[in-house]
Amino acid sequence: MDLVAEWGITRFMLTQWAMNTTRYFLAAGLGWLAIQWVFKRYLNLRRHSPKPQGFKEISREIAHSLKSGIIFLIPTLALVTVGKELAISKIYWDIHQHSYFWFASSFVILFFWHDTWFYWTHRLMHHPKLYKNFHSIHHQSVYPTPWAALSFNVAEAFVESFIFISAIMIFPMHWSIPPLFNMLSILLNIHGHLGHDIFSRETLNKVPFKWFNHPSTHGQHHLKHRGNYSLYLVFWDKVMNTWIGHIKVSSHLASGHETRDRNQNQTDTTLNVDINVRTSPDHHQAQDDHADTKNLRLGTDHAA
Repeated sequence: MDLVAEWGITRFMLTQWAMNTTRYFLAAGLGWLAIQWVFKRYLNLRRHSPKPQGFKEISREIAHSLKSGIIFLIPTLALVTVGKELAISKIYWDIHQHSYFWFASSFVILFFWHDTWFYWTHRLMHHPKLYKNFHSIHHQSVYPTPWAALSFNVAEAFVESFIFISAIMIFPMHWSIPPLFNMLSILLNIHGHLGHDIFSRETLNKVPFKWFNHPSTHGQHHLKHRGNYSLYLVFWDKVMNTWIGHIKVSSHLASGHETRDRNQNQTDTTLNVDINVRTSPDHHQAQDDHADTKNLRLGTDHAA
């Protein structure tokens, strides 16, 4: 079954847009509601930001995320038109064309492929010559909310949208894998932008939690404007020495988990967040740009 041939390009692309938009609002909306009502009430979460984000901040994040959803359609359109004519796509429609083992394996491979793609493109976009045009919009959210998950510059959205195109050109993939993986991806992305600690630091230092990124690790990236470049796993950050630990909130913002964390080893690699005196994001970026330029030449970053 070829949906493009059956539906036509217009219907197919509109369906893709509707799926992208629906996934975003469902995942970000549920994440936001969970923080505001469920988790906050029953788990007494620790918030990273000095104060809750307001309507202006959230509406900006939503607007940029919706724009990104449109940009994401461009590679798909190219794939179902030019790509089909050039026969560069390895998408298959009959699930029996490959084994069920490969069906599951392709999902796992795509997971690691996306994490690798994201780490290196994300790190590259922090280069001072690229940052402003590629990644500055996302870092307008110093303390992100779930709505910031897809808040990108046009150029960044275009780069990130090629993850599936690159994978489809390399290995066979059933047509259902991209939408299924997209759902998992947006959920994990939203999780990284929750802006609250879900687990105690003691839990985060245990297997398997310490293998993955969490709101506290990506929150540290947003605050420091460098390091912790990975999306799902901490593998590449550990290997490339760009891991900078977890964000650490001031004591009067901490509750719930804080009691359990007080007994944790004080040599933790996390960095304190001073919520009373904090320099601007542009200042952070100016300080870190020089270091990132030297580190990119050396092939490694120094974690602070």
